[in-house]
Order: sequence, then structure tokens, then C-alpha cells
Amino acid sequence: MYKTLAVSGMILALAACKTSRKATEVTRTNLPEFTIGSGAEAQLAVYRATPERSWDLLHTVLDVRFDMAKHQMPATARLYLTPLAYAQDTLVLQAKGMLIQEVKSVSGKNSVTMPYDYNGKELTLRPGKTFKPGDTLELYIRYTARPDEVAQQGSAAIRDAKGLYFINTRGENPYKPLQIWTQGETESSSCWFPTIDRPNERCTHEIAITVPDTLQTLSNGRLASSTPESGGMRRDVWKMEQPTSPYLFMMAIGQYAVAKESWRGREVSYYVEPKYAATAKGIFSNTPEMIEFFSTKLGVDFPWNKYAQITGRDYVSGAMENTSASLFGEFIQKDAIELQESDNEEIVAHELFHQWFGGLVIAESWSNITMNESFATFGEQLWDEYKYGMEKADEGALKDLYTYLNFTRFRNDPLVRYYYKDKEEVFDRISYQKGGRILNMLRHYAGEELFFRAVKQYLTQNAFSSGEPAQLRLALEKETGKDWNWFFNQWYYRSGHPKVKFTYTYNDTARQVVLTAEQLLADSAGIFRLPFKVAVLGEGSQDTVPVNMTGKLGQWTFAYKGDTRPLVIPDVEHILVADKKDQRSTEDWARLYRKGPGYIDRYEAIDELAKLQKEQIAMQALREAVNDKNASLRQRAIDKINWKTVPAFDALWTTVAGKAQNDNNAKVRSAALRALVVRKNSADKQLAEFMLQDPSYSVQATALRSLYQMANPEGLGKATELAPTAKGELVTAIAEIFAKTQTDHHNWYVTQLHTVLRNPRNGLFKLYGKYIEQLTDTQLKEQGKQQLETLLKQEDNEDFAAIIKEILDRIQPKFNKS
Repeated sequence: MYKTLAVSGMILALAACKTSRKATEVTRTNLPEFTIGSGAEAQLAVYRATPERSWDLLHTVLDVRFDMAKHQMPATARLYLTPLAYAQDTLVLQAKGMLIQEVKSVSGKNSVTMPYDYNGKELTLRPGKTFKPGDTLELYIRYTARPDEVAQQGSAAIRDAKGLYFINTRGENPYKPLQIWTQGETESSSCWFPTIDRPNERCTHEIAITVPDTLQTLSNGRLASSTPESGGMRRDVWKMEQPTSPYLFMMAIGQYAVAKESWRGREVSYYVEPKYAATAKGIFSNTPEMIEFFSTKLGVDFPWNKYAQITGRDYVSGAMENTSASLFGEFIQKDAIELQESDNEEIVAHELFHQWFGGLVIAESWSNITMNESFATFGEQLWDEYKYGMEKADEGALKDLYTYLNFTRFRNDPLVRYYYKDKEEVFDRISYQKGGRILNMLRHYAGEELFFRAVKQYLTQNAFSSGEPAQLRLALEKETGKDWNWFFNQWYYRSGHPKVKFTYTYNDTARQVVLTAEQLLADSAGIFRLPFKVAVLGEGSQDTVPVNMTGKLGQWTFAYKGDTRPLVIPDVEHILVADKKDQRSTEDWARLYRKGPGYIDRYEAIDELAKLQKEQIAMQALREAVNDKNASLRQRAIDKINWKTVPAFDALWTTVAGKAQNDNNAKVRSAALRALVVRKNSADKQLAEFMLQDPSYSVQATALRSLYQMANPEGLGKATELAPTAKGELVTAIAEIFAKTQTDHHNWYVTQLHTVLRNPRNGLFKLYGKYIEQLTDTQLKEQGKQQLETLLKQEDNEDFAAIIKEILDRIQPKFNKS
């Protein structure tokens, strides 16, 4: 799963793959207790064993219909099970919030009503005889799924956990499509069908879905039949003929535009809302090429008979890797301009890589979710390396590292967590970003070929079954002939990461430089074993030396020739999952920017030089960085320069003005426009006005904000002029400006709130609230309050409803005063 969470630091939103609530709380009786975190973050947790399997779920057959008005699903389920290891006379199924109308055991054409107990969460069945391993129990259950009655809560990663979602099926919102979709992870599939809702359970299945003939359906596997029924209905039967875990079962129903491609004769399809039909293939760009690359890289072909990708309005997380049919939040839908500004390849690669890691082989318990999520995050880097080169891959890798390091201010648990309070906790920056970086480190230590041979062995030996890190370790040991316990004990089963300070001592007389690395031990995890490579860059030469740090202090001496001191770069491959402190001189930071072999070297140099930019040496290097070959680094250099200290007639202004107008990257053009605001001369104002014609929505937005900052009346006039046809980020920029005015903009705000997709909609609600708050005209303020109350009545999304209520609560006292 690709989750969306706000995080401070380099990256603000990421996605991940998760959703759900636990079916039943594990009893704490006689279980060891363990405290994780510290201070206010400390939580009481218990040991989480791998779920015990008494029965083996063989096959599931569902037949479902929908009561659109009641948000209910009348259905039948046929389950086929056999005892796994011991004879059984009782079966417990997870079935949350349902009406259970009938339960029968079936034998051929005969059926017998079966006694059961149901507590709203679990269905306890007593077949009336003892079943032995090899015996098959066939169950027939008639029930009604009522997701609105499910009490379990969501998490930071997955905002809700009721399994089955009815989107505008009552037709109350004319601006929102009718959709029904499911979200199973972690244990929410049992909100829409009775099952053994555990990650280490798997079975084949088929789902018959009866819907109005105007709607399309999607589910796992292949569409076996599609049959018209009376009353304008249609019955689609989807069959999944390879076993998968119940949390990966899915349905999606709605009106979609469908675009199709293929990979080795298998269908690759994209389901989007009709207005995005023209860009459907771009939204899921390069999917067939990704499937081919991952199949080749892993040595294991894509395991399913089709791959579909579909969007869901008001989706509760980022995206979800349902077997053969991934579901994405509405935010992934973009027009052609938005796709040029920001493609979706990261999240598409993440969900696709899950089809092997989390589909073909599934983590045996939520404690081992690293075997799903860390690999999917690692897959993003592999795709970037292959398609766009190491600079692009390193950009993503650095974001992942910083995202994890920022997260550790709140919590820093082991990668494999057998102790936790709630399973949703494991879907975090440790399982995703840290785990992905650890896999990359392991790849470098083992070597590319042997690492992927071990990964292939892990996938093939555990196919259609469960996996945990120990199995990966054993595969690595078989392929490399080396012991890897030290690595897995250190990185998978211990918490934290090293904090390392690097210092450099030059002896020009002896022509030697001493690199000192010190583990600072501020982290509770203690000493780490850290193999890494050191680059020594001299005049016309480069040596790369492997070293192995095994204690608190490490020192290595390197000789050099000539009078020029070499540039020493520890961890030159940038593989360590560590908080590194590099003690360099200003001259060395400037040299690192100019001579560093990779993206991360230049990035780190720019950040350090920015702190020293009062020094001429540092500022000169930053000037050069404004023209870096990498767009991301050009942007960072422009953003890091303190433009208030740059003289008005400095040639750098001409350079940055050229970047604003001519750079081929929209983010660089935007950064340059933001810089020009500081100078505020007439030429910059004219340029900002000219850049409102830029093809990028984000550049248009920056240009409008810049124009407003330099000349409020002109900026407001342009905002009013552009408002009726604005798209993308320009809508947010206009909303920010309107929020500071006394003019009637209610209808514009309301129209945008009805039509924009989820992510910008959050901000628009808040900006509309600010606009209403600052209005001095009592009549206009009252009109805004009425508009919010109407929006609240129409809103069926709990998150947005909560925002509206918060705004109404905040502005009410101001009405009382007036």
C-alpha cells in the first residue's frame, strides 16, 4: 500500500499501502509487556505472534448486490475449508457489522442449518461433527454487509477501516460520481464478507457482482462472464484462480473510461473518471514497460493474468496493491499539463512491485510488513535507476532517508516489530522509507547479481505463501556463502540508526590525510557495524577504498602526491542509513559541489554552502549551482540563496530572470520567480505578468502570487480575470488572494469545492473559511455561513465534513459579536 501522510522535512506527502482495523483485540493475559517510544510517545504494547491457523481456507465464492440508498450489500458467501493440522469441531470467522440471515453446511445437494454465535465482529460456527485434515467443510452464509455499522477505526496511514465504501450512491451530490469500492488492508475485508481475515491466510475466489448495466465492475483475476438481467441489471463474474490473501480481495464499481494496453499478451487496463479519458495512459505511464523491467530484474515473471489500475473517489489512503487490480486515490488523476509537472510513476511502480512482494509472497504477519512495504519502496528506486539514471534514483533515495530521519523524532522502532499496540502502527516511515534504504544497502553489500539471485530464490520458494526476513537471509546465505545474521540482527531486529561524525586531518609534510569516523551514541541502538567505501579524489585521480567500521571510532589514512590536498568522500555510494555529520571547511564544501561524483554530493554541498553564503567562496559555488545540470539542484540553489543580500545590479539577477523565463523545468521557473519578488522592480513585475501565460499551472500560480506581492491591485485584478478558467495550483493561488479581499467570491469558492479533487480540496476549504472570517460585510459573512451549512448537508466525506464543522465552530463567535 502507498500511504499519504504529512511529514515535515524534504518531503511532505508520500503514500503507502495500508488500510484497516483489527478484527479482535489480542488478549493481554499472560503476555509480556513492552514499552516502545519514549516520554509522551511511549505506548504499552504486547507481543504479536503470527496468527494461528486452525483451518485452511481453500476457496471463496461471493454473490453480491447493492442497496445504494441504505449503503448495504445483500450477499451470499460459500466458503470451502479444511482443518490445517488438527481435527476441528468449531470454526471462527471474522464478520464485522453484518446482519447474518442464514448459515448452512452443504454436502452435495443437501444442506443443513448450522448453529452459530455472532457478536457483531466474529461468527462462531459449530458444524456438529469433528472434521479431520483432508475433510472439506462447505459453508453457505446469507448475510447483509453494513459498513456504516462497523465500529473499528482507521489510522494515520488509512483514514477509515469499514472495508466497503458507497460514494454518492444516494445522488445527493451532483458534482461527485457514483462509485462503490473496497479496501481490505489490514483486516477490513471481513467488513464485506465473512472470512478468516489474516495476512497468512490465502485462497482462490470468485465474485459475482450484480449492478445497473450503466456501471462497470472490476475485481481480481479475469472476467469470466457478463450476463444481462431483468430491470436493466447485469451480473459480472470475476474469477481469481491463484490463491491470495482475503485482504487483497477487491471490487470497484462505477462509471469509468477504460484505456487498455498489453504486456506479453496479457491485458493492462486503466480505469479513470470519464473527464480524464484522454490522459488515462499518461496517468499510469509506462506500466507495461515497468512490468517487463521488474519481471526481468527479479527473474520472476509478473504472476497474474491481467493488471488493472483504477481510481476511487474519496479513497481512504494513497493506493492499494489488490492482487491484479490496484486501487488509487482520486489525486492520481491529472490532465496533460499536470502530468508534465508531476508524473505518477513513483506510486505506480510502488503498487506494481507489490504484485510480487505482498501479492505473490505476502508478509506472514503485520509484524513482518517490511517484506511488503520496504520492497515496494525499493522498487521505486529500481525503476528510477533503470528509466532515468542514478541522479533521479539518488534524488528519491535522499528524500526517503531524510523522511525516515525526520520521523524518528516521534518514534524509532525496529523494522520487524513483534511488539506494538495496534497493527496500524507498523505502516510508517520505518517500514517504508527506512526499509527501502536498508534493502538498497544490502544490495550493495551482497553485490547486484547475487542479491537478485537471492531475491528470486525468496520469491520462488515462497510463491503463493508467506514470507519473513529470515527467509530472505537464508536465500542470501545460500547464494553468497556468507553469514548475514549480523546485518539482519542490526537492521531488521534492532531499532534506530547510527549517528556518525566525519572529520579530516591533513598532514601536508607527510602527504597524508586521516579520515576519522565517530559514532556519537546519541541513539539508544548503540554501536553499528558499518562497511562503506571512501573515495579519495586527487588531481586527475580517484581511488575508492572499502573500509569497515566496527567500533565507536574508526580512522583510516590515505596518502597523496603533489601539493593539492585530495577531496575525501566517505560513504561515496551514499548507502548508509545514518545521520551523518560532515565536518568540512568552506573550501572543501565548494570542492565537493564541483567535484563530487553524484547528485547527493552536490545536494549536501549546496545545503552546507547556503549556511556559509556570507563567505565569497561559498557564494561563488552557489552561483554555479544555479546553473547545475540537474533541475532539482538548480531549484534548491535558487531557494537557498538569501536574495536580500544580493546587490540590486548583480549579474545573478539577470541569470535568475533568465531561469524564470527559459528554464525547461517548471519547478526551477517557479523558484526563480519567487526569488525575483525580493527585488520588486518594474521589470520583475512585468516578467511575473508575462509568466501568467506559462504552460505550467504551478508557474502560473507562482507568477500570480509574485505579482500580488509586488502590486496588490494588479495581482487581484489578474486573479479575478483568471478565476473562471483556472486549473491546478493556480486555483489555490487565486483562493489565497481572494481570502484577503472584501469582494463577493462565494460562488467561485463553492464551484471549486465541488469540482476539484481531494488534495487541493483540503486547502480550499480552509481558505474559504479564512475568507469568510475576515469579511467585514455582515451580509456577505452570513451568506458564507449559509453556503458552508449547505456544503455540510451535501458532504458525505467524513474528513471534509469535519473541516466544515471546524470552520463553522470557529466563525460562530464572530457572528455572535456582530
